[in-house]
Amino acid sequence: MSSTAAAATLALCAIANLTACGDRAPKNNNEADAGGPGAYLDGQLTEDAAVTPCGQDADCPGAGPCLVGVCDAGYCTQRPAPEGTACDDGDLCTASDGCADGACDGAAVICDDGDPCTVDSCDAALGCTVTMDEVGCDDGDVCTTDSCEAGVGCVHTPIDCDNENPCSKFACEADTGCVYTPLADDTTCAGSGTCIGGYCQRDGRVLVPRSTFWTFCDPETDPICAGSIVWSIPSFKDTQELVHVEPYWIDLFEVTEAQYLACVAAGVCPDPAKVKSSEELCAELEGDSPIICATWSEAQTYCIWRGGSLPTEAQWELAGRGGCDTVPSPCREHMRPFPWGHEPASCEYAIVGGDSLALGGCGAGSGWPIGSRSPAGDSIYGLRDMVGNAYEWMLDSYVSGDAAVAVLEKEADHVARGFGIILPQFAPMWIRWAVRGETSSATIGFRCAADVQP
Repeated sequence: MSSTAAAATLALCAIANLTACGDRAPKNNNEADAGGPGAYLDGQLTEDAAVTPCGQDADCPGAGPCLVGVCDAGYCTQRPAPEGTACDDGDLCTASDGCADGACDGAAVICDDGDPCTVDSCDAALGCTVTMDEVGCDDGDVCTTDSCEAGVGCVHTPIDCDNENPCSKFACEADTGCVYTPLADDTTCAGSGTCIGGYCQRDGRVLVPRSTFWTFCDPETDPICAGSIVWSIPSFKDTQELVHVEPYWIDLFEVTEAQYLACVAAGVCPDPAKVKSSEELCAELEGDSPIICATWSEAQTYCIWRGGSLPTEAQWELAGRGGCDTVPSPCREHMRPFPWGHEPASCEYAIVGGDSLALGGCGAGSGWPIGSRSPAGDSIYGLRDMVGNAYEWMLDSYVSGDAAVAVLEKEADHVARGFGIILPQFAPMWIRWAVRGETSSATIGFRCAADVQP
Protein backbone atom coordinates (compact mmCIF):
# COMPACT_ATOMS: atom_id res chain seq x y z
CA MET A 1 0.00 0.00 0.00
CA SER A 2 1.29 3.46 -0.93
CA SER A 3 1.82 6.08 1.75
CA THR A 4 -0.98 8.18 0.30
CA ALA A 5 -3.40 5.27 0.44
CA ALA A 6 -2.32 4.47 3.99
CA ALA A 7 -3.00 8.03 5.12
CA ALA A 8 -6.43 7.94 3.55
CA THR A 9 -7.20 4.67 5.27
CA LEU A 10 -6.14 6.12 8.62
CA ALA A 11 -8.34 9.14 8.15
CA LEU A 12 -11.31 6.90 7.48
CA CYS A 13 -10.51 4.81 10.55
CA ALA A 14 -10.38 7.96 12.69
CA ILE A 15 -13.73 9.18 11.36
CA ALA A 16 -15.20 5.78 12.19
CA ASN A 17 -13.76 6.11 15.73
CA LEU A 18 -11.66 3.01 15.31
CA THR A 19 -8.40 2.55 17.10
CA ALA A 20 -6.89 0.22 14.53
CA CYS A 21 -7.83 -1.12 11.11
CA GLY A 22 -6.37 -4.58 11.01
CA ASP A 23 -3.38 -5.12 8.80
CA ARG A 24 -4.00 -1.82 7.05
CA ALA A 25 -2.90 0.06 10.20
CA PRO A 26 0.88 0.47 10.49
CA LYS A 27 2.29 -1.76 13.21
CA ASN A 28 5.94 -1.25 13.82
CA ASN A 29 8.92 1.01 13.57
CA ASN A 30 10.07 -0.59 10.38
CA GLU A 31 6.93 0.71 8.74
CA ALA A 32 7.57 4.12 10.25
CA ASP A 33 11.02 4.13 8.75
CA ALA A 34 9.40 3.32 5.41
CA GLY A 35 6.93 6.12 5.74
CA GLY A 36 4.38 4.23 7.88
CA PRO A 37 3.34 5.05 11.42
CA GLY A 38 5.13 4.21 14.67
CA ALA A 39 4.32 5.33 18.25
CA TYR A 40 6.26 5.70 21.49
CA LEU A 41 4.68 5.01 24.87
CA ASP A 42 6.89 5.66 27.91
CA GLY A 43 9.85 5.78 25.63
CA GLN A 44 9.13 2.43 23.97
CA LEU A 45 7.72 1.73 20.51
CA THR A 46 4.50 -0.23 20.74
CA GLU A 47 2.58 -2.13 18.10
CA ASP A 48 -0.84 -1.41 19.59
CA ALA A 49 -0.61 2.32 20.11
CA ALA A 50 -3.66 4.26 18.92
CA VAL A 51 -3.07 6.64 16.04
CA THR A 52 -4.34 10.16 15.62
CA PRO A 53 -4.66 11.93 12.28
CA CYS A 54 -2.86 15.25 12.04
CA GLY A 55 -1.95 18.02 9.68
CA GLN A 56 1.06 19.47 11.49
CA ASP A 57 3.31 18.83 14.51
CA ALA A 58 1.27 21.21 16.65
CA ASP A 59 -1.64 18.77 16.44
CA CYS A 60 0.43 16.14 18.27
CA PRO A 61 1.10 16.82 21.98
CA GLY A 62 3.93 14.96 23.66
CA ALA A 63 2.84 11.89 25.63
CA GLY A 64 5.37 12.52 28.41
CA PRO A 65 8.14 14.84 29.60
CA CYS A 66 10.61 13.07 27.35
CA LEU A 67 8.39 12.34 24.34
CA VAL A 68 7.86 14.79 21.46
CA GLY A 69 4.73 14.53 19.31
CA VAL A 70 5.29 14.92 15.57
CA CYS A 71 3.01 14.68 12.57
CA ASP A 72 4.35 12.15 10.13
CA ALA A 73 2.51 11.31 6.93
CA GLY A 74 -0.83 12.50 8.35
CA TYR A 75 -0.75 10.83 11.75
CA CYS A 76 0.76 11.59 15.13
CA THR A 77 3.67 9.67 16.47
CA GLN A 78 5.88 10.05 19.55
CA ARG A 79 9.62 10.29 19.40
CA PRO A 80 12.21 10.60 22.19
CA ALA A 81 13.21 14.09 23.23
CA PRO A 82 16.87 14.88 22.69
CA GLU A 83 19.15 13.16 25.18
CA GLY A 84 19.73 15.23 28.31
CA THR A 85 16.65 17.44 27.88
CA ALA A 86 15.71 18.74 31.36
CA CYS A 87 12.64 17.11 32.87
CA ASP A 88 11.01 16.37 36.23
CA ASP A 89 10.12 12.79 37.13
CA GLY A 90 8.20 13.88 40.27
CA ASP A 91 10.47 11.81 42.51
CA LEU A 92 12.12 13.79 45.32
CA CYS A 93 14.69 11.05 45.66
CA THR A 94 16.29 11.91 42.31
CA ALA A 95 18.11 15.03 41.15
CA SER A 96 19.35 16.55 37.85
CA ASP A 97 16.54 14.82 35.97
CA GLY A 98 17.11 14.45 32.22
CA CYS A 99 15.68 12.58 29.26
CA ALA A 100 17.25 9.33 28.10
CA ASP A 101 15.67 7.04 25.50
CA GLY A 102 12.32 8.76 25.88
CA ALA A 103 12.16 8.42 29.68
CA CYS A 104 12.76 10.97 32.44
CA ASP A 105 15.31 9.86 34.97
CA GLY A 106 17.73 11.38 37.44
CA ALA A 107 20.62 10.56 39.70
CA ALA A 108 19.71 9.12 43.11
CA VAL A 109 19.80 11.63 45.97
CA ILE A 110 22.19 10.55 48.73
CA CYS A 111 20.49 11.14 52.08
CA ASP A 112 23.21 11.45 54.70
CA ASP A 113 23.04 14.14 57.35
CA GLY A 114 26.44 13.11 58.69
CA ASP A 115 24.97 12.19 62.07
CA PRO A 116 25.83 8.62 63.16
CA CYS A 117 22.82 8.68 65.51
CA THR A 118 20.26 8.81 62.73
CA VAL A 119 18.88 6.50 60.07
CA ASP A 120 18.65 8.39 56.77
CA SER A 121 16.24 7.31 54.06
CA CYS A 122 14.37 8.79 51.13
CA ASP A 123 10.67 8.95 50.36
CA ALA A 124 9.64 9.73 46.79
CA ALA A 125 6.96 12.14 48.01
CA LEU A 126 8.81 13.61 51.02
CA GLY A 127 12.44 13.45 50.08
CA CYS A 128 15.12 12.74 52.68
CA THR A 129 13.80 11.64 56.07
CA VAL A 130 15.76 11.27 59.30
CA THR A 131 14.92 9.17 62.38
CA MET A 132 16.87 8.63 65.60
CA ASP A 133 18.56 5.26 65.91
CA GLU A 134 18.81 4.63 69.68
CA VAL A 135 18.07 0.91 69.19
CA GLY A 136 21.14 0.57 67.05
CA CYS A 137 23.27 1.58 70.03
CA ASP A 138 22.05 -1.21 72.31
CA ASP A 139 25.08 -3.34 73.08
CA GLY A 140 23.05 -5.92 75.02
CA ASP A 141 25.00 -5.21 78.21
CA VAL A 142 22.76 -4.37 81.19
CA CYS A 143 25.73 -2.73 82.86
CA THR A 144 25.77 0.16 80.39
CA THR A 145 23.43 2.96 79.48
CA ASP A 146 23.38 3.19 75.69
CA SER A 147 22.88 6.47 73.89
CA CYS A 148 23.94 8.24 70.75
CA GLU A 149 25.67 11.61 70.61
CA ALA A 150 25.55 13.76 67.50
CA GLY A 151 28.90 13.76 65.74
CA VAL A 152 30.20 10.97 67.98
CA GLY A 153 27.93 8.00 67.56
CA CYS A 154 27.03 5.35 70.11
CA VAL A 155 28.17 5.98 73.65
CA HIS A 156 28.05 3.20 76.26
CA THR A 157 28.21 4.63 79.77
CA PRO A 158 28.70 2.24 82.70
CA ILE A 159 25.72 2.35 85.05
CA ASP A 160 26.29 3.52 88.60
CA CYS A 161 25.55 0.64 90.99
CA ASP A 162 26.69 2.62 94.04
CA ASN A 163 23.59 2.94 96.23
CA GLU A 164 25.56 4.51 99.08
CA ASN A 165 25.06 1.52 101.35
CA PRO A 166 28.14 1.31 103.62
CA CYS A 167 27.25 -2.27 104.52
CA SER A 168 27.53 -3.86 101.09
CA LYS A 169 29.92 -4.19 98.18
CA PHE A 170 28.56 -3.56 94.73
CA ALA A 171 29.44 -4.74 91.24
CA CYS A 172 27.73 -5.11 87.88
CA GLU A 173 27.41 -8.36 85.99
CA ALA A 174 26.59 -8.18 82.29
CA ASP A 175 23.83 -10.79 82.48
CA THR A 176 22.13 -9.71 85.72
CA GLY A 177 23.01 -6.05 86.36
CA CYS A 178 23.91 -4.57 89.73
CA VAL A 179 24.83 -7.10 92.41
CA TYR A 180 25.20 -6.27 96.11
CA THR A 181 27.13 -8.41 98.57
CA PRO A 182 26.47 -7.62 102.25
CA LEU A 183 29.37 -7.10 104.65
CA ALA A 184 29.62 -9.21 107.76
CA ASP A 185 27.38 -8.29 110.68
CA ASP A 186 29.00 -6.06 113.30
CA THR A 187 31.12 -4.30 110.67
CA THR A 188 31.41 -0.64 111.64
CA CYS A 189 29.52 1.78 109.38
CA ALA A 190 28.63 5.48 109.26
CA GLY A 191 30.86 6.39 112.17
CA SER A 192 29.36 4.67 115.20
CA GLY A 193 26.90 2.47 113.30
CA THR A 194 26.92 -1.30 112.91
CA CYS A 195 26.12 -3.42 109.88
CA ILE A 196 23.23 -5.81 110.54
CA GLY A 197 21.70 -7.88 107.77
CA GLY A 198 23.51 -5.87 105.13
CA TYR A 199 22.26 -2.45 106.29
CA CYS A 200 23.69 0.14 108.66
CA GLN A 201 21.96 0.69 112.01
CA ARG A 202 22.76 3.54 114.36
CA ASP A 203 20.95 5.16 117.28
CA GLY A 204 17.76 3.18 116.69
CA ARG A 205 17.65 4.00 112.99
CA VAL A 206 18.56 2.20 109.77
CA LEU A 207 20.12 3.74 106.68
CA VAL A 208 17.95 2.95 103.66
CA PRO A 209 20.22 3.11 100.59
CA ARG A 210 19.47 4.90 97.33
CA SER A 211 16.69 2.91 95.72
CA THR A 212 14.08 2.73 93.01
CA PHE A 213 10.76 0.99 93.62
CA TRP A 214 7.17 0.77 92.41
CA THR A 215 4.61 2.47 94.63
CA PHE A 216 1.07 1.22 95.13
CA CYS A 217 0.04 -2.09 93.59
CA ASP A 218 -0.57 -4.29 90.58
CA PRO A 219 -4.30 -4.91 89.98
CA GLU A 220 -3.41 -8.04 88.03
CA THR A 221 -2.04 -9.78 91.13
CA ASP A 222 -3.68 -8.05 94.11
CA PRO A 223 -7.48 -8.39 94.63
CA ILE A 224 -7.55 -5.41 97.00
CA CYS A 225 -5.73 -3.35 94.41
CA ALA A 226 -8.33 -4.33 91.82
CA GLY A 227 -10.99 -2.56 93.88
CA SER A 228 -12.69 -5.58 95.39
CA ILE A 229 -13.05 -4.00 98.85
CA VAL A 230 -15.13 -1.10 100.09
CA TRP A 231 -14.47 1.75 102.55
CA SER A 232 -14.41 4.36 99.78
CA ILE A 233 -11.22 2.86 98.36
CA PRO A 234 -11.40 3.21 94.56
CA SER A 235 -9.86 0.91 92.03
CA PHE A 236 -6.10 1.36 92.18
CA LYS A 237 -5.55 0.52 88.52
CA ASP A 238 -3.06 2.80 86.78
CA THR A 239 -1.79 4.30 90.05
CA GLN A 240 1.54 2.47 90.10
CA GLU A 241 4.54 4.73 89.73
CA LEU A 242 8.29 4.12 89.56
CA VAL A 243 9.90 6.27 92.27
CA HIS A 244 13.55 7.07 92.98
CA VAL A 245 14.55 7.84 96.56
CA GLU A 246 17.88 9.12 97.82
CA PRO A 247 19.48 7.57 100.98
CA TYR A 248 17.92 8.47 104.33
CA TRP A 249 17.69 7.32 107.93
CA ILE A 250 14.43 6.05 109.42
CA ASP A 251 13.48 4.73 112.86
CA LEU A 252 13.53 0.97 113.25
CA PHE A 253 10.60 1.21 115.68
CA GLU A 254 7.56 3.39 116.20
CA VAL A 255 8.21 6.17 118.70
CA THR A 256 7.38 4.97 122.21
CA GLU A 257 5.73 6.66 125.18
CA ALA A 258 9.09 6.73 126.98
CA GLN A 259 10.84 8.41 124.07
CA TYR A 260 8.11 11.00 123.79
CA LEU A 261 8.36 11.80 127.52
CA ALA A 262 12.02 12.70 127.01
CA CYS A 263 10.87 15.41 124.58
CA VAL A 264 8.36 16.62 127.16
CA ALA A 265 11.10 16.78 129.78
CA ALA A 266 13.15 18.89 127.40
CA GLY A 267 10.30 21.40 127.28
CA VAL A 268 9.68 20.90 123.55
CA CYS A 269 6.76 18.49 123.27
CA PRO A 270 3.36 18.98 124.94
CA ASP A 271 2.53 16.89 128.00
CA PRO A 272 1.04 13.49 127.16
CA ALA A 273 -2.06 14.37 129.16
CA LYS A 274 -2.69 17.17 126.71
CA VAL A 275 -1.86 15.01 123.74
CA LYS A 276 -4.16 12.15 124.58
CA SER A 277 -7.87 12.34 124.03
CA SER A 278 -10.51 11.01 126.36
CA GLU A 279 -10.27 7.56 124.78
CA GLU A 280 -9.33 4.98 127.37
CA LEU A 281 -6.78 3.35 125.09
CA CYS A 282 -4.74 6.53 125.07
CA ALA A 283 -4.24 6.30 128.81
CA GLU A 284 -3.42 2.59 128.91
CA LEU A 285 -0.24 2.46 126.83
CA GLU A 286 3.05 3.40 128.41
CA GLY A 287 6.77 2.66 128.41
CA ASP A 288 7.76 0.70 125.29
CA SER A 289 4.32 0.85 123.70
CA PRO A 290 3.93 3.17 120.70
CA ILE A 291 2.92 6.74 121.47
CA ILE A 292 -0.60 7.21 120.14
CA CYS A 293 -3.16 10.00 120.12
CA ALA A 294 -0.59 12.60 119.02
CA THR A 295 -1.79 14.97 116.32
CA TRP A 296 0.18 15.44 113.12
CA SER A 297 1.82 18.68 114.33
CA GLU A 298 2.74 17.14 117.70
CA ALA A 299 4.34 14.16 115.96
CA GLN A 300 6.26 16.47 113.62
CA THR A 301 7.43 18.58 116.59
CA TYR A 302 8.93 15.49 118.21
CA CYS A 303 10.68 14.40 114.99
CA ILE A 304 12.19 17.85 114.49
CA TRP A 305 13.47 17.72 118.07
CA ARG A 306 15.14 14.41 117.12
CA GLY A 307 16.88 16.08 114.19
CA GLY A 308 14.58 14.91 111.42
CA SER A 309 10.94 14.95 110.39
CA LEU A 310 8.06 12.61 109.75
CA PRO A 311 8.90 10.36 106.76
CA THR A 312 7.51 11.10 103.33
CA GLU A 313 5.15 8.52 101.91
CA ALA A 314 7.84 7.37 99.47
CA GLN A 315 10.39 6.96 102.26
CA TRP A 316 7.97 5.07 104.46
CA GLU A 317 6.70 2.74 101.71
CA LEU A 318 10.22 1.99 100.46
CA ALA A 319 11.41 1.21 104.01
CA GLY A 320 8.60 -1.31 104.39
CA ARG A 321 8.55 -2.95 100.97
CA GLY A 322 12.18 -2.74 99.85
CA GLY A 323 13.70 -1.42 96.63
CA CYS A 324 13.94 -3.07 93.24
CA ASP A 325 17.41 -4.35 94.12
CA THR A 326 15.83 -6.52 96.85
CA VAL A 327 13.29 -8.39 94.68
CA PRO A 328 13.54 -10.53 91.52
CA SER A 329 13.14 -8.94 88.11
CA PRO A 330 10.83 -7.58 86.84
CA CYS A 331 10.53 -5.42 89.93
CA ARG A 332 7.00 -4.20 89.23
CA GLU A 333 5.59 -7.71 89.40
CA HIS A 334 7.50 -8.72 92.52
CA MET A 335 7.08 -5.76 94.89
CA ARG A 336 6.21 -7.00 98.38
CA PRO A 337 2.72 -5.98 99.53
CA PHE A 338 3.83 -6.53 103.15
CA PRO A 339 7.14 -5.99 104.95
CA TRP A 340 7.68 -9.74 105.35
CA GLY A 341 6.72 -10.63 101.78
CA HIS A 342 3.55 -11.87 100.11
CA GLU A 343 1.86 -13.89 102.87
CA PRO A 344 -1.42 -12.30 104.04
CA ALA A 345 -1.32 -10.29 107.27
CA SER A 346 -1.85 -12.36 110.40
CA CYS A 347 -0.79 -12.37 114.04
CA GLU A 348 2.26 -14.36 113.03
CA TYR A 349 3.68 -11.23 111.42
CA ALA A 350 1.81 -8.25 112.85
CA ILE A 351 -0.44 -6.98 115.63
CA VAL A 352 -3.69 -7.18 113.68
CA GLY A 353 -6.95 -9.11 113.75
CA GLY A 354 -10.56 -8.83 114.81
CA ASP A 355 -13.32 -6.61 113.49
CA SER A 356 -13.41 -4.18 116.43
CA LEU A 357 -10.95 -2.49 118.78
CA ALA A 358 -12.08 -4.76 121.61
CA LEU A 359 -11.14 -7.85 119.59
CA GLY A 360 -8.15 -6.37 117.80
CA GLY A 361 -4.46 -6.47 118.55
CA CYS A 362 -4.29 -10.26 118.24
CA GLY A 363 -6.82 -10.56 121.04
CA ALA A 364 -5.34 -7.95 123.39
CA GLY A 365 -7.79 -5.25 122.39
CA SER A 366 -4.90 -2.79 122.18
CA GLY A 367 -1.43 -2.29 120.75
CA TRP A 368 1.57 -4.28 121.94
CA PRO A 369 5.10 -3.29 122.94
CA ILE A 370 7.14 -2.30 119.89
CA GLY A 371 8.87 -5.09 117.93
CA SER A 372 6.76 -7.87 119.41
CA ARG A 373 6.53 -9.63 116.04
CA SER A 374 10.22 -9.37 115.18
CA PRO A 375 11.91 -10.86 113.25
CA ALA A 376 9.01 -12.59 111.44
CA GLY A 377 7.30 -9.30 110.57
CA ASP A 378 10.44 -7.22 109.87
CA SER A 379 11.02 -5.48 106.57
CA ILE A 380 14.06 -6.21 104.40
CA TYR A 381 15.80 -3.27 106.09
CA GLY A 382 14.89 -4.46 109.59
CA LEU A 383 12.00 -2.09 110.41
CA ARG A 384 9.46 -3.38 112.91
CA ASP A 385 5.69 -2.89 113.07
CA MET A 386 5.36 -1.30 109.65
CA VAL A 387 2.00 -3.05 109.52
CA GLY A 388 -0.21 -3.36 112.58
CA ASN A 389 0.02 -1.95 116.11
CA ALA A 390 -0.71 1.61 114.91
CA TYR A 391 -1.20 3.70 111.81
CA GLU A 392 1.64 6.16 111.26
CA TRP A 393 1.59 9.83 110.33
CA MET A 394 3.29 10.82 107.06
CA LEU A 395 4.91 14.15 106.28
CA ASP A 396 2.79 14.49 103.14
CA SER A 397 -0.44 16.45 102.94
CA TYR A 398 -3.57 14.96 101.44
CA VAL A 399 -5.22 16.70 98.51
CA SER A 400 -8.85 15.83 97.80
CA GLY A 401 -9.04 13.47 94.86
CA ASP A 402 -5.59 11.96 95.34
CA ALA A 403 -5.30 8.42 94.01
CA ALA A 404 -5.18 5.30 96.17
CA VAL A 405 -6.63 6.88 99.30
CA ALA A 406 -9.22 5.63 101.79
CA VAL A 407 -10.80 8.80 103.18
CA LEU A 408 -11.43 8.16 106.86
CA GLU A 409 -12.57 11.66 107.78
CA LYS A 410 -14.25 14.60 106.11
CA GLU A 411 -11.99 17.58 105.45
CA ALA A 412 -8.96 15.28 105.65
CA ASP A 413 -5.69 17.10 105.00
CA HIS A 414 -2.94 14.62 105.94
CA VAL A 415 -2.02 11.02 105.22
CA ALA A 416 -1.42 8.05 107.53
CA ARG A 417 0.11 4.77 106.39
CA GLY A 418 0.39 1.28 107.78
CA PHE A 419 -2.47 -0.21 109.70
CA GLY A 420 -3.86 -0.43 113.20
CA ILE A 421 -4.87 -3.42 115.26
CA ILE A 422 -7.95 -4.64 113.35
CA LEU A 423 -9.11 -5.88 109.93
CA PRO A 424 -5.90 -7.39 108.48
CA GLN A 425 -7.40 -7.47 104.96
CA PHE A 426 -6.71 -3.74 104.81
CA ALA A 427 -3.07 -4.09 105.77
CA PRO A 428 -1.11 -3.93 102.45
CA MET A 429 1.50 -1.21 102.67
CA TRP A 430 0.37 0.65 99.57
CA ILE A 431 -2.97 1.69 101.06
CA ARG A 432 -3.15 5.35 102.09
CA TRP A 433 -5.46 6.79 104.73
CA ALA A 434 -6.66 10.39 104.61
CA VAL A 435 -7.06 11.94 108.09
CA ARG A 436 -7.40 15.43 109.53
CA GLY A 437 -4.12 16.65 110.99
CA GLU A 438 -5.71 17.72 114.26
CA THR A 439 -7.05 14.22 114.87
CA SER A 440 -5.96 12.64 118.15
CA SER A 441 -6.59 8.94 117.68
CA ALA A 442 -5.87 5.85 119.74
CA THR A 443 -4.92 4.05 116.50
CA ILE A 444 -2.36 6.51 115.06
CA GLY A 445 1.30 6.65 116.07
CA PHE A 446 4.43 7.64 114.15
CA ARG A 447 8.13 7.15 113.54
CA CYS A 448 10.76 9.65 112.34
CA ALA A 449 13.14 9.93 109.39
CA ALA A 450 16.23 12.05 108.76
CA ASP A 451 18.39 13.05 105.82
CA VAL A 452 21.90 11.66 105.41
CA GLN A 453 24.33 14.37 106.43
CA PRO A 454 27.28 15.01 104.08
